[in-house]
Amino acid sequence: MEKRIFKTAVPTLIVMAVLAILITGCATKQEAAPDEGTVDRVFQGRGEGPSLGRAMAAAKMDAVRQAVLLLIGSEREAANAGLLQAELYESANPNAFVVNDGMDILYRENQGSIRDPRFVMEIEIPVRVAAVKGRLDSLGVIGSGGASGAQALVTTGNPGRTETANQQPEEPLYAGADEKQAQFLQRYLQEMTWMVYYGGETSDPYINQGIAQANAYLAEKGYLLVDAAQIERVKQDQQMVAEAEMSQELSLIQWIAQSLNADVYLELEVDSQGETQGQNHYGTANIIVKIYETSTAQLLGSVPYRSDRSFSRISQSDAIGNAVQSAVYSAMPVAVAQARDLLAQVFQRGIRYEMILLNTSDSRVMSNLRSRLRSEVGDLQTLSQTADETRYAVYYFGRLDELEDLMYSLSDRIPGMENLWLVMTRGKTITFDMGM
Repeated sequence: MEKRIFKTAVPTLIVMAVLAILITGCATKQEAAPDEGTVDRVFQGRGEGPSLGRAMAAAKMDAVRQAVLLLIGSEREAANAGLLQAELYESANPNAFVVNDGMDILYRENQGSIRDPRFVMEIEIPVRVAAVKGRLDSLGVIGSGGASGAQALVTTGNPGRTETANQQPEEPLYAGADEKQAQFLQRYLQEMTWMVYYGGETSDPYINQGIAQANAYLAEKGYLLVDAAQIERVKQDQQMVAEAEMSQELSLIQWIAQSLNADVYLELEVDSQGETQGQNHYGTANIIVKIYETSTAQLLGSVPYRSDRSFSRISQSDAIGNAVQSAVYSAMPVAVAQARDLLAQVFQRGIRYEMILLNTSDSRVMSNLRSRLRSEVGDLQTLSQTADETRYAVYYFGRLDELEDLMYSLSDRIPGMENLWLVMTRGKTITFDMGM
C-alpha cells in the first residue's frame, strides 16, 4: 500500500513543480523592469563657492547634472545648454532634486584664505531622478507637455509642502497707482536694500552661519544688502545706541535698519540640534525668517522651515552647520518672494517717509503747507504737532531726494516758508527747519 501511494505521489509532485515553474516564469515576464527615470540614484558632485553653503549647493547641483546626463545624454544636454543653465542649474533649488539624508561629504576644504575664502566640496548624494525628469519635461527637453518651467512643482524639506522651482512672483497690481507710479514701485521693489539679523537675544551658536548664508543668497541674486559688519559697527557706536534708546517707539534693530537705509529687514531665528552615532554625525535645524517693513517695524509675514537631517563624518558641529545653511538657503527664495508681494501692498499709497519740521509756530503757514503737500503726494498724516516741532508721515511715489526737491518747490509758493532749510536726512527720515 505504501509503495503504491509513493508511486502515485511522485508524478503529482512533478506536475506541481512544473506548474510552479510556469507560474513563476509568467510572473517574472509580467513584472516590468524599474524605469531609470523613476528610481533614485546616487551620484557624486563637486562644487565651489565663497561660503560652505554655496559650495554645498553647487555640489548638489553638479550631482543633479549627472542625472540629467543619464536621462538625455551629453549631446542633448549640450544642445540645450543655455536653457538648462538658466532654468535649472543656476535658478532652481538643488534640495528639490536630492535626498539630503543620504548625503556623504567626501571632501571639504577652504582653498582660499580667511579673508577671501574659496570652499571646495565633493559629495555623494541620492538624486531624485523622477523630479529631474519632471523638470526636463516641463522645459521641453524630454518629450512635450507638462507644467511650464516656472511652475514645475518640487518638494521642499518640509513634508507635505510644495513650492515652485525658480519661483518668480508676478508683478503685483498697484491699486490706485497710475502707470508712472506703478513703474516706480516695480523699480523700487527690485532695487530695495535688505538687511538680515537675528531678533532679540539668541543662544544658538549657529545663527551667524545662517545670517551669512542669507546674505550670500541675496548677493548671489543681485540684491543690495547691508553687511553684518556694518550692523556690528553701529551697535558698537555708543552714542548712536544711546540715541536709539532715547526713542521709545523704535527697537534697536529697527533703528539700525533705518539708520543704514534698509528698506526691509529679515529677522532670523534658529533652533538647531545634533547627535552622534559612532563615527556618524547628524544635525537638524528649525528656522523662522520674519519679514519687517523698516519705516513702521510692521511684521509683514514669516517663513518657517525645517531642514532634512544632514550627515557628516567630520563632526557634529559640521553636520549642524550644514543643516542650518541648507534650511536658510531653502527658505530665502520663499521669504524674498513673500516680502516683495507684501511690500507691494504696503506701498500702494507710496513709500512711507517721516518728515520732521522744526520751528513750526505759525499755524496758518503749517495749514497751507499741509494742504499743498497733500495734493502732491499719495497721502499725508500728522503724527504730532507743537510750536517747536511737527512730524508727518508722507506717502510718496518717489525717492527721498525728490521729496526734498518738492519741499523746496513748495517753499517758493507758500508765503512764510522762504527760509526753509535742510537739517539732515537719515534712512527714510528727512528733517527741515522752517526758519520761522
